[in-house]
Amino acid sequence: MAEGDGKLGGGRTAADVLRDSRRRRTKWYELDSPARRAVQIRLPQQGELFALRTARSAADIRDLLGQCALDWRGFTEADILGADQGGDSPAPFSRELFEEWVFDHVSDHMMSLAGKVIDDARKRGEQKEDAAKNSETS
Repeated sequence: MAEGDGKLGGGRTAADVLRDSRRRRTKWYELDSPARRAVQIRLPQQGELFALRTARSAADIRDLLGQCALDWRGFTEADILGADQGGDSPAPFSRELFEEWVFDHVSDHMMSLAGKVIDDARKRGEQKEDAAKNSETS
């Protein structure tokens, strides 16, 4: 790598590798059965999970999910505003709107989604550790 050009071996830049690293941590989580709505989440990194060990409130969980949420699909205005206020028009995604919705659905969606995201992030961390151990012994 030439000094200062940001390119790694093979012509990839650090930005390319960062984008790919983040893409590998990205997953869609279905919220309904049958599938109707889903949230795209970038799995938290180990440091974020470490910070969560001391988190005790629903607001902490909402904040973690809000930081990790990237997009959603299948959400309508009625999902956000209620059937009496919103129609079946698609609701645009924003992190703030996601946090508003998920905090209004603590028992039916937020805790379940958080559990799945945290479990997947932990599994990812364990797989990375196992891969590192295996490469050390080869």
